[in-house]
Amino acid sequence: MSFTQTKSVEPVYRIAPDVCFSTEPDGTIILDIQGGKFHSLIQSGSRVWSIIVAQPGGITRTELIDRLLSECPNEPREKVESGVKHILEQLTRDRLLETNDSKQRSTLQTLNCNLCISLSTAVRYAGNTLIRLRNAPAAAFIEFAFYEAIRKFGGFYARHRIIQRWPITHRRQAEAAELPTLCEAVHTAAVWYPKQTLCLQKASVTTSLLRQHGFQADMKIGIRKQPFHAHAWVEVDGKVVGDDQSVRKYFREIASW
Repeated sequence: MSFTQTKSVEPVYRIAPDVCFSTEPDGTIILDIQGGKFHSLIQSGSRVWSIIVAQPGGITRTELIDRLLSECPNEPREKVESGVKHILEQLTRDRLLETNDSKQRSTLQTLNCNLCISLSTAVRYAGNTLIRLRNAPAAAFIEFAFYEAIRKFGGFYARHRIIQRWPITHRRQAEAAELPTLCEAVHTAAVWYPKQTLCLQKASVTTSLLRQHGFQADMKIGIRKQPFHAHAWVEVDGKVVGDDQSVRKYFREIASW
């Protein structure tokens, strides 16, 4: 009787689809869209991330170790192997990397996200009705309440999906002179809203309201490393609206929706 030995196949690591990141010489900042969290990588962790990014089809641990050893031939292989193993385990556990065996989103998370996306259609309809009645502050108020519900039930991932899909209304050509008035409408709604509204809520509402008025509004997420701080703002035609014009000076953009 003969036995055939099965050769084990190494897992192939790839960047997870629901992440955004920014890499600089001092390290990498990663935004996990699914979990709504930021992660920081420095030195060897950032280098490992950069190598994996450069391999869209994925890379095995052995290939990754060989690549690092080719860059630093004087490093002991055991030390490199141990470091890579730890980094890959951490990134996979945080769902920043995926393999063919990685778990997908839970059924409950997918269901909640789909329900939130369905609700956004009704909110857009109500907002468009108020806009036709020339009551932009009321439309913004409703959208503040909507995004608060999204925060509780759908999380950051649902917010991301909704804003990505929020359409630009086909109407008469949007006039730049309207922008200050619409941003003021968001500010007025925020004042009257019974809960504190932070930058993420304001940027979400501003993006939605401007798109409903025909503007190509883009929501931006940026970070500052020292001390660490994240901020959300809105741009139209590459110009900051409804926020301090210096945000691009102080925050490095990491995501744009």
